[in-house]
Amino acid sequence: MERTMVRSDENTKSVRFPKEIDDRLALLSRKLGRTKRLLVMQMVDYFYKSKKDPADLNDEVLKK
Repeated sequence: MERTMVRSDENTKSVRFPKEIDDRLALLSRKLGRTKRLLVMQMVDYFYKSKKDPADLNDEVLKK
């Protein structure tokens, strides 16, 4: 039996979303000068650390 070495890749997950969302993400990433991948990772970190709910648009902290 032949064994092959599996290369570990940190990029093992993907998220699927509508093209409209991708267009908005691309616009944001260009505006901020970051890749879409980096921007998504930063957004996840921000909401994880701040414990803010991005669905709560009335959050006073997010308004600032």
